[in-house]
This record gives sequence, structure tokens and C-alpha cells, in this order.
Amino acid sequence: MDVGQGDSALILTPNKASIMIDTGQEGKILYKYKDFLGHNKDLDLIILTHEDSDHIGDYFEMIEFSSNLKLLGERFVEKYGGQSLFYKDKIFSKDGVKLEIIWPPKNLKNLQDNQKSLVISINYGRYNFIFTGDIDKEIERKIVSNNIFDKNKITILKVAHHGSKTSSSELFLKKLKPEYCVISVGRNNIYNHPDAEVIQRLEKYCKSISVSYTH
Repeated sequence: MDVGQGDSALILTPNKASIMIDTGQEGKILYKYKDFLGHNKDLDLIILTHEDSDHIGDYFEMIEFSSNLKLLGERFVEKYGGQSLFYKDKIFSKDGVKLEIIWPPKNLKNLQDNQKSLVISINYGRYNFIFTGDIDKEIERKIVSNNIFDKNKITILKVAHHGSKTSSSELFLKKLKPEYCVISVGRNNIYNHPDAEVIQRLEKYCKSISVSYTH
């Protein structure tokens, strides 16, 4: 979804169950959600990958549309309410859509904030999607070492950290070899995202790249 320099994705199952991953910057998403699904449509699930403002900005606005589950990262529970997500938890399965948390582990010691980002795998038939939050190269290495991606071909990779040079390592991309890579990034942002070297690596390992320059 168009949230400027931030992240938000809306997944709809074949029978219109709805899952939102991150809620973008404050004030960026609410009216777009209403326009897209209508004022009376409830979200079935909200997931926040981590606590950066460009990922959780409109959370408190969006929970008004979530009459069912509000599942958040373990460290958010006391602050925001909801339920904890843990490593290898399969938290949603409906209409053939299966959603699973593949990072982080339960033990979060010695990790930086971005390293605690939830990494989410979504499977629908032969299609596999990976949402990466703002993980860095070190976490990419740990995920690859767990052999999670040995069996499933990755259809779409949501590129980590808006294409920052801290992420999207050669090791990670070579392992996944996604068909499509999508970057959510604000036009003319102050961070110079996406990084030119990241784009070069993506061009090497992704069949197609989409840089979503939003306002």
C-alpha cells in the first residue's frame, strides 16, 4: 500500500479474509484502506514486524477495523495488547493461504531492534511470499543457516529495509532467487533508499524488480 517511506501490505484470501502486515507512517493509510475495502470491512489480522514508526504509524487507527485477531510481536504485547508471535508459529490458515513466522526465535537477547523484525512466510498453492521487515545481513545469514528455503521456490520477496545497504546480502538473495522483488520506498527520501549496490544484487538474482516509489 502507498504509505510513503514505510511499509504496509494488505493480503486478501480468495474468500476475502484480510491480513495487514505493518501499517506504514502515521496518517498515511487509513483513508486508503477505506477506499480499497470499504468502511465496514474488518481486518482479520494485523501483524507489526517491528516498532519503527514507518511500520506501525497507523496501528491504533487500523485496530478499529480489526474485530477479530490483533497479533503482534512478543515485545509489543504489554505496550499495545494482542498476542505474541514466536519462531515457527503458524498463525493463520484460511482459504488455502498459510502464514507462518520464520523469525525471530523466542530468545531475543543481543539483537538490535531491526534484527528483531518478524520475517513472515505466506504460502498459497505454488506461490510463496516472504516479508522481511527491516532485518539486516546478519539476520539474513542466520535465516539461511536454518535451511528454511531449501524446498520452496520464492515467488515474491518484500525487500528488507526499503532497499538499504544494511540488507539484501548476496548470500540471502542467492539462496532465495525470488521471481519478483518489491521495494517499498518514499520518493526522494533522505536515506537514499534503495541503495545502488542493492539494486545491482537484486538484478542479479531476481527475475523482476519493482521499486514502489510512493509519496
